[in-house]
Amino acid sequence: MLGGDVNQITWEQFKENFCAKFFSASLKDAKQQEFLKLQQGNMIVEEYDAEFDMSSHFVLRWPATHTDTLRLKVDMSLHERADPSKTTEKDQH
Repeated sequence: MLGGDVNQITWEQFKENFCAKFFSASLKDAKQQEFLKLQQGNMIVEEYDAEFDMSSHFVLRWPATHTDTLRLKVDMSLHERADPSKTTEKDQH
């Protein structure tokens, strides 16, 4: 799994290898999307903070690649375009 001397790996290397072995790419993508779409809604600040912290653990140094960066930009762009609060009432008719 890690190869080489396990006494010489960093915590970041361990986490990356652990996640690669035990979390599928589709689960990682789903958790990242969940994190990006997280909103406070009816939660009190403490609940939202706890949910944010929990969700953020699945987003290790993301976006890590150019492809991830592009995917994030497209996802955020689509999200902004679909947000009805950003349209005026005149635009809706």
